[in-house]
Amino acid sequence: MSIEEAFLQQFAKLFVCYRDALTLDTNDDRGRPLERLNEAAERDRMFAAGRLALLEMETNAHVEDNSRHLAYGRETRNGVC
Repeated sequence: MSIEEAFLQQFAKLFVCYRDALTLDTNDDRGRPLERLNEAAERDRMFAAGRLALLEMETNAHVEDNSRHLAYGRETRNGVC
């Protein structure tokens, strides 16, 4: 799997999680459908889900990068490298 494919797969998974978390319940207390939410609000939630997914991926990349640098530093201090 290419890096691009892995990125797209991870983004899609995170996007769905955030979209679902940001989507309002469309049923009232008795299970009846509520009035349709306006499309602008729905579009805003989709953009927010995309931004959150990208932010999480960027944060994870920085954490992994920092972990590698810390591990390398420990190895050089301990004489492993």
